Amino acid sequence: MLARAKVYFLFLSLILNTVFAYGKSDFPKISWNLGKVFWTSEDKQIAISDKNFKFSNRGSLITSEKSQIRVDINSNLYLFIFPKTEIEFPAINLIDGLVSQVILKSGRVLVSCKKNCDSFQVNTSLSKGSAIDGEFVIDYRQDRPAVKMFVLSGETQFSGLEHEEKIQITANKAVEFVGEFDHSEIAVDILLHGKKIVKGKLGELSDFSRNEFQDYFNYLDVNKRKEMIAASQPKKGKNQICDAPFAKFNDCVWRCLGPIKNQKCQSTCVRERCDANGKWSDRQTVNQRRCDQVNQSVSNCDY
Repeated sequence: MLARAKVYFLFLSLILNTVFAYGKSDFPKISWNLGKVFWTSEDKQIAISDKNFKFSNRGSLITSEKSQIRVDINSNLYLFIFPKTEIEFPAINLIDGLVSQVILKSGRVLVSCKKNCDSFQVNTSLSKGSAIDGEFVIDYRQDRPAVKMFVLSGETQFSGLEHEEKIQITANKAVEFVGEFDHSEIAVDILLHGKKIVKGKLGELSDFSRNEFQDYFNYLDVNKRKEMIAASQPKKGKNQICDAPFAKFNDCVWRCLGPIKNQKCQSTCVRERCDANGKWSDRQTVNQRRCDQVNQSVSNCDY
């Protein structure tokens, strides 16, 4: 009886741990998006409006003609999805947030990895490949059909799906694999034991212009400026409870309620105290000269 109770207790603990762990992972997550982006899952289409979007266990992201989105797969790896792209997430572990692969159905996606990303795959109907330490773009065109890899940094190998012929791609180089159609389907050769190899030809290495990915570099520039502005802003210090400006309990601020010209306050000068609730209160009008030269100065109260 006791043994049965222990088994029941262990089983119940496992269930409860699973329930409480569900959804705890921060990944995958939307860290930036522009324009109309949709998540389709089980015949439902949801417009992504902000960064708080929660992924279901499978589905596809679809960007419109002028939309883009960044998806953080984990702390080391993110995807930048360009306009007019569909990318499938065949399986998302909702407990730990693990995503082991995505399938590019059409369009282009940039993969950026800091380190240790080789277990993550970006696949198409014509190719299969692991992420590298660096950045690369996969461009897949269903209508040709063709898949092209551009390496922005790092290096990797590339080939058609299950092809033995591979080519080494280094930074600032690209290569394309062009497949074939068989009655509107991707043409394949079937070998022994049912192994399928897509028909097609691997091209030669070529150069490319980074202007092709201007959307991505514009995104990087904007976010770098935001980070620089944020870094230049004063940070709230220890024990500071008031904002605009930051101050400790019972500190005072002197504000000029109008413009300052030639280091002179042109309006009323007031003093406010930082109260225990973190609010500026006890406003009193003081001598105008107290606000000259420096507006919103904080120091010990003078009473």
